[in-house]
Amino acid sequence: MGNVTHTAGPGASDLGARPHPQTRNPPGSRGGTGATQAAQALALDEGLVPEGQRGRVLDALVELVHAHRPFGGGPHFSGGTIGLAPIVRALHTGGRDDVLWDVLQEDTRPGYGYFMAPTTANPHGLTTVPEQRDMGNSKDHMILLQIEEWFHSGLVGIRQAPGKAGYRELVIDPRPVGGLTRAEGSYHTPYGVVSARWVREKGRFRLDVGLPPNTTAQVRVPTAGRKAQVTGDGAVFQGIRGDRATYGVASGRHGFVGYDGEGR
Repeated sequence: MGNVTHTAGPGASDLGARPHPQTRNPPGSRGGTGATQAAQALALDEGLVPEGQRGRVLDALVELVHAHRPFGGGPHFSGGTIGLAPIVRALHTGGRDDVLWDVLQEDTRPGYGYFMAPTTANPHGLTTVPEQRDMGNSKDHMILLQIEEWFHSGLVGIRQAPGKAGYRELVIDPRPVGGLTRAEGSYHTPYGVVSARWVREKGRFRLDVGLPPNTTAQVRVPTAGRKAQVTGDGAVFQGIRGDRATYGVASGRHGFVGYDGEGR
């Protein structure tokens, strides 16, 4: 095969700094071209939105999720194969885990609870996620399952550190939401199993973390802006970021007790 040379036009190097204007609709402009959940989320998720405008685009995404009520109820997602994962990630990254939680509480169509409702065709409801929101075609498909990513990276809070590979450097950043009082989960990395478990009780937030050998993590503990109580050896306090105390830890088991401040 011959060699092919690609020539970029003027300004190609800064395309990321100049997103298409249709990806940015101010809050309230739900009717314009490109004013969809997927359009807002893709721009946020791919880093196409200038830092000073990310809040406005995130607000537009939240408004669109709350406005999507094709059969009543809501809020609901409207994204599918391409848009749903960026919607979930953009809301989580933007600190709007409360919106993700609210979507999961809905049992009206096209919500996840709708799939579990008894029907003539499925008297006990579905135990899998279908291909389409009207439960058409396959009854066991991955298109609408991107919310599962948030169960690990959001609710439990286990994820890889940004810009890293191989899960050697991790972030443990649980997001307690709604009336949920406990969550736990684990992830099998190339180094072994990472685990996290948290409980909310009487204004306290207890977090237990387990890291396999040869890994490190930054642990972010909800503390209402104060230091956490720490059990285990080697946790290094790194500072307060918003309502969370941040600690650096190495492999082993670590415990933290923070404070369950007022959330959204």
